[in-house]
Amino acid sequence: MNGRLIGTRYGPMNARMMFATAPTRFLQTASVVLIALGWMIAPAAGQARTAKNVQQAVELAPDQGGMVAVLVYGSDWNPASVVFLQQVFNDSKLSKSLPAQIVLTSVDRPEAAGKDRSPESRNENTESVRRELPDVDIRTYPSILILDGVGRLCEIMMPAIGYKTPDDLAPELSKRHQQITRRDELLAKAELASGVDRAKLIGEAIREGGVGMGVWLNDVHKPALEPLLQLMKIADPLDQSGWILPTEFPMDAIGDESNRLLAESGLASAEKKLNEILSNSHLTADQRQQIQRQRFLLYKSSNQSIDRQIEILELVVAEKPESVIGRGAANWAKHLAEKK
Repeated sequence: MNGRLIGTRYGPMNARMMFATAPTRFLQTASVVLIALGWMIAPAAGQARTAKNVQQAVELAPDQGGMVAVLVYGSDWNPASVVFLQQVFNDSKLSKSLPAQIVLTSVDRPEAAGKDRSPESRNENTESVRRELPDVDIRTYPSILILDGVGRLCEIMMPAIGYKTPDDLAPELSKRHQQITRRDELLAKAELASGVDRAKLIGEAIREGGVGMGVWLNDVHKPALEPLLQLMKIADPLDQSGWILPTEFPMDAIGDESNRLLAESGLASAEKKLNEILSNSHLTADQRQQIQRQRFLLYKSSNQSIDRQIEILELVVAEKPESVIGRGAANWAKHLAEKK
């Protein structure tokens, strides 16, 4: 499966990395042809399977339309996560409620050595867990990692403790599986497309299924997004599709450029640049909010009036009021209003 957009198994999973050959070469597999003829990846009959570890789970999951759900729990320090494992995640009702393309597995992240475990054995276990699970930022336990069929991390569902029963969790896992399935369909269509159309389909696929939100399982330093982004740039070097900017979203570079324009040409020039970026209709609310926050920083550093700063803060809030940035902007606007 050299050069396939959907990806291939590789590394410790007896697989090769996606795009092992030149990124413009594609293998049109039977499934790609079927999709091009109007067929969709249909859910297989049966129920979700279970695996003893992440490696086995990825091996069992189909490359296209497959999904792995990994429950991360702490057996010796987080009793609530153990209860969740036993009463929700391992309940047969859950697997019976999910399609066969989904594979369920769990990973224990123990913390304490315990009475019957020496520090040496605990360290060995920790290293084993690290080999199986990427060093992702999990802040609450239990959490569920959503991987696609070739082992790319698409999402972290945390906290998972809010799903009290298998009936609560099953629809959420099914929803993620549908997103990954639609993503794989778009990537399959992109293999047959070219130019702006290819870039558009890849961008839509990444937005749909979260490719690039995480890391490759066997290499936490290699983003899964990069090969797809490279293909987008080759297909659409001028970003006529408008999908490269929101897919790459180089916010640091956007901030540096607007700060340079402010210093060299003034606020109007810097704002014009931000407005050009904001005209991209594919930006997410989070991305638009970050750009509006940069506008506020420009106003603040150029000592604009408090009334103008409050106006910009209101634009920041309007993009996504309940986000951390949105709440912070609302509080700062309130502070400035009281200061007047």
